[in-house]
Amino acid sequence: MASKGARVFETKIKVENPNQDLKPGMFAKVQIKTGDSTEVLAVPQTALTTLQGMFFVFLPEDDKVKRQQVEVGQLIGDMIEVKSGLDQGQQIVITNVNKLKDQDTVKIAK
Repeated sequence: MASKGARVFETKIKVENPNQDLKPGMFAKVQIKTGDSTEVLAVPQTALTTLQGMFFVFLPEDDKVKRQQVEVGQLIGDMIEVKSGLDQGQQIVITNVNKLKDQDTVKIAK
């Protein structure tokens, strides 16, 4: 059962420790993997903008940007899964997205 105040689960685990690197009282941040890993399409969180509860990315098209709605999934570090609305390999704007509007003129840095 989780501690209500700290979102902590008290757990007992068995870990090989042949060099005695782990000491009593040490803390660890762990990830519990369940099932098989799956590749997903993900973008930096900084590439997303929101409007009325919906998520968008900006796609460069020539010298303008097109706002594209996306469905997001799980947070993966500083990336966020994109479930739909974007295809693998599509270029997106990743900086200053909160300053952009649909069809704004942009210059792409290379």
